[in-house]
Amino acid sequence: MSRLDSFEAVHFIGGGGVSMSALAKLMLSRGKKVTCSDVSYSKYLEELGEKGVHVYLGSDVEVVLSGDLTRKLVVYNAAIPETDAELAAAQNALIPCIPRAHFLSEVARDYKYTACVSGTHGKTTATGMAAYIFKAAGAEFTAHIGGSVVGIGNLYTGGSLLFLTEACEYKRSFLALSPDYAVILNAEEDHPDTYKEQDEVYAAFDEFVQKVPIRANVIVNSDTEYGKRVVGATRFAIRDETAGFVATELKEYRNGYYSFNITEQGNYACEVKLKVPCFHNIYNALAAYALCRRSGVSVENCVKGLDAFPGVERRFERKGTAGQAEVYIDYAHHPTEIEATIRSAMQLKPKKLIVVFQPHTFSRTKALFDEFVCAFSEPDSVFIFKEYAARETPVDGLSARDLYESLSSLRSKVNYYDNAVNLAARLIAEGKDGGIVLILGAGDIDTLADLL
Repeated sequence: MSRLDSFEAVHFIGGGGVSMSALAKLMLSRGKKVTCSDVSYSKYLEELGEKGVHVYLGSDVEVVLSGDLTRKLVVYNAAIPETDAELAAAQNALIPCIPRAHFLSEVARDYKYTACVSGTHGKTTATGMAAYIFKAAGAEFTAHIGGSVVGIGNLYTGGSLLFLTEACEYKRSFLALSPDYAVILNAEEDHPDTYKEQDEVYAAFDEFVQKVPIRANVIVNSDTEYGKRVVGATRFAIRDETAGFVATELKEYRNGYYSFNITEQGNYACEVKLKVPCFHNIYNALAAYALCRRSGVSVENCVKGLDAFPGVERRFERKGTAGQAEVYIDYAHHPTEIEATIRSAMQLKPKKLIVVFQPHTFSRTKALFDEFVCAFSEPDSVFIFKEYAARETPVDGLSARDLYESLSSLRSKVNYYDNAVNLAARLIAEGKDGGIVLILGAGDIDTLADLL
């Protein structure tokens, strides 16, 4: 029996985010009465409303305190302060309140096996690829995804044998999970408000690794510094030819699109031809392949799933045109991700490359400032858009304007905008002769792409 069965209603504070909304959908599918609040509109909030969930912006204590409080649970995300009106009211009324990370762990307990995909970059794509493989294999599984995978969305419910989920290191939330399988794509500094130095990041991932009962079910990228230090794990790689799963014979069959062979323990297994662009997706595909092979999926179904994978929204997603330029959007908000996405755009051989970037949080901008400055050497022109502060205030670090001023001292054709409508008009003019407009960031910069 699930411990969640004792609750009839679940209220989500900050439920318009991609992870929270997926959990809300899952509770709705289990017959719970679901309500949801958030401070801003999102498409995920709209999706919940369309499914009959009572959703609203702001706080409404009366909603939280309605119904049988002895059968109600409140779930809140990591950005919600203790002073939040709804959270405070629920706690005062002795309603059980649980942070998202621990609620996710509670959900995972209801499945026989849990597979977690972790890492600083690539979690959503690798999780989406694994979901497509499990689906091709006819597996009984549920997938909780930190993005909207084409054809699946952010939640797939297809059985209760295996729970596939992203596991985020922010605030060490992934340590609440108890994985039977764990993928570690990479481990870089990305959350300076959680980790003060790289060694702290590694220590958190070490603790995560220790939670997996069978070390061979830890699947690591041995082309990374962190992957090299994990003993006894199953390894995947491109450069490390001694890894258990290796991509070989890499071919760019179309600008930015790759095919490759996979070897298992040194023996040829299959050929994969990805339908999504970007070199770094070879690593994501290898990770998904290795995870699914370790959990018993056949080579044939792994290939079938990867061949069918259509991509993730906001992961090098083509949105349309501005003027005569093609518009792409990507979630990249870390210097490593930015450089990789710009390289992918350059592989399409555009007439010119125009990059728009919205910094995400003041603390990240400050902690990785020099790396951000160096990440924009390739584009023909760069537009820095006002930062997405998320949970922070300016005192926490550096702003988008700080980044703009530093970039403009080093290179030409750098601009700063804080108005999406004005920037859209400028980009249409810039794109009149063709090329690519590449929009980067994890905040609300997607509204710019929609405007274009």
